[in-house]
Amino acid sequence: MRSELLLDPLCNPPLEVQLKHKQSLLADIVKALRKKGGFHRVKFISNARVPIVKFEGNFNISCDLSVNNLSGQMKSKILFWITGIDNRFRDLVLLVKEWAKTHHINDLKSRTLNSYCLSLLVLFHFQTLEPAILPPLVEIYPGNMADDLTGASTQGINPYMGHAEDIDTNMRWLPKTYALFVEDPFEQPANTARTVSSDQLIKITEAIQEWR
Repeated sequence: MRSELLLDPLCNPPLEVQLKHKQSLLADIVKALRKKGGFHRVKFISNARVPIVKFEGNFNISCDLSVNNLSGQMKSKILFWITGIDNRFRDLVLLVKEWAKTHHINDLKSRTLNSYCLSLLVLFHFQTLEPAILPPLVEIYPGNMADDLTGASTQGINPYMGHAEDIDTNMRWLPKTYALFVEDPFEQPANTARTVSSDQLIKITEAIQEWR
């Protein structure tokens, strides 16, 4: 069997080529970080949908590094802009991330919650308070962290609309099934919690109940 790879000089390289190039660049960055020293917990997650390098600096600040991720840049800028509406959003995001890290539920490899998903949960919490602190994203970008996660397999968290929705009635989310559904408001209907397993959801729920 013969396979051919056709390249058009007027177009972007195929996605597979782009992915391998990103993985190669990030692998070089990992080597540089480890060689330089001063960085801790350096992890290269090469097989993620968006390959990233995770590490911590001398001040225990967690960093995620990706290459040529324009959608990621856009999301970061919009979340930063939301912080300008109410800086309590940033403060609570940082607090929740530290709490999640302490309880070992902020790690892609262990199939728990990633940092972006945690930020969306905080955003959703602010949207669903009475009175609401932040509006639905649909009101500010056209194009309460859940008290508990009971029913997470039947309801999805939708920060774009600012409320939860039944998965069975949202055609964008069917027919896939997840233990937890937190929709990416900027890449609908992508699920930012798609890696969370049923077993890890129980662990996350127990950590939240303990916090309360």
